Amino acid sequence: MTPILLFISNPSFSSLWKQSLSATYQVSLIKEIPEQDAKGIVVIDTEYLEKHPFLLTKFSQLQARYLIVGYQWSEDKQVHALINGAAGYCDLDISTHVIQQAISSLEKGDIWLQRHLIQRVIGSLVQLNSQKSSYAAEEQLKKLSARELEVAQKVATGENNKKIAQALNITERTVKAHLTAIFRKLEIHDRLHLALFLKENHY
Repeated sequence: MTPILLFISNPSFSSLWKQSLSATYQVSLIKEIPEQDAKGIVVIDTEYLEKHPFLLTKFSQLQARYLIVGYQWSEDKQVHALINGAAGYCDLDISTHVIQQAISSLEKGDIWLQRHLIQRVIGSLVQLNSQKSSYAAEEQLKKLSARELEVAQKVATGENNKKIAQALNITERTVKAHLTAIFRKLEIHDRLHLALFLKENHY
């Protein structure tokens, strides 16, 4: 039986949710965010989040899934919450049937959100991941020495080892040594992927 932890400040709504779920789930009322290894589903209301916005940053670090409940919470805040790890949002004053549907969806690993907001969440996550990937690439490229970066850029233009050696006034053996180091530092296995990596990151 999935444990449901209710973190709802309004006693009337807390009672409504507990009554709606007690027949199917192990429901408990709580007064603080559970420990990191806590499992199940936490239902937390927007009043707590408005007073303690730092709580949002904890969601993605915890095993439990978080359903935010409130009253006419703005769509921007709903999207922001899901980007930060919440599993859904719904209004507090919904019917027993919808409460059960929402919890059932989270239990299956789905999210609970208005359909038209799902694409916004996906788009924001894609953009965020792209930014993270770009940052990670920058950090990897910083591992290269100035000479290794020169060699990598020559490879990206399609030049072979002999031409690179002539252009940089080094031996082909040294070019090969630089390439070995470049592949290791960037975690890339061949010249083609090195060229693609540099192109994607505008080098």
